[in-house]
Amino acid sequence: MRAPGEAFANALAIGTLDTGASRNYGSIRLWASIGFAATVAVSAVVLERNSLALILIAYPVAMLAQVASTGGRSWAVAPPGPILRLSALRGTDRSRLIVLHSAALAFGIAMGASSTGSPLRLVAVGGGIVAVGAAAVLGALAEIPFMRMSGLLWHGLGAGKVFLLGGAAFAASLACFAVFTDPVVLVGASILRGGGFALIYVGLVTVASGQLTPGRQATGQALLQATMMGLGPLIGSSLGGFAYEHTWPVILFGTSALVTLGGAALAR
Repeated sequence: MRAPGEAFANALAIGTLDTGASRNYGSIRLWASIGFAATVAVSAVVLERNSLALILIAYPVAMLAQVASTGGRSWAVAPPGPILRLSALRGTDRSRLIVLHSAALAFGIAMGASSTGSPLRLVAVGGGIVAVGAAAVLGALAEIPFMRMSGLLWHGLGAGKVFLLGGAAFAASLACFAVFTDPVVLVGASILRGGGFALIYVGLVTVASGQLTPGRQATGQALLQATMMGLGPLIGSSLGGFAYEHTWPVILFGTSALVTLGGAALAR
């Protein structure tokens, strides 16, 4: 799971861009992937040689460091407006909003289910903590170029094809986890997962920025994160854990791949 505050970061990044330039969001968001990759790489080495209980200490320390590094700064944000009420959504295209959040929910479920099962799968086929860490690092590193190129891809291919390309890449990585048992292959498949995640995630965030008025960017991003990184993974992780324990990996990862493709098609 990525660090809390993603909705704030998204609203801040999108808020610094005009509507026509919001596709540049990927070039801002990629810095979170860089930090994630670096942190996981160090953590994997440390945890391999020490106790996993260190996570209970490292996580709150990291959160305090994040608060200390950002809390004292003055951020350029829109002036506060009145509390958003359901009546305020009447001016929006609610059908598009429903489709957007349905796609985000499907992707969140698939992401949560596969994220729960993939480390277990890696360990079950002979990988260790280092293999799990390597998969996370490679996936995060793969996000960086795709996020950097997301604006160019949107301009050249169009949003619909980018969503389908991201869904196909993410689903392909899950198919590898369903079929193969070589830890090296599964770690390598995380590259597809990272690229697919980058294209779908940046696409959903960018589209969400256009669903509400400029003064409601934080609300729009909060709603999206609640669906894609909150409710979706909550459902997916629960179902993924149950499926991994009571069925076979091919069912868990195969179903997650199909749900991913469905979400990408819906977003298109």
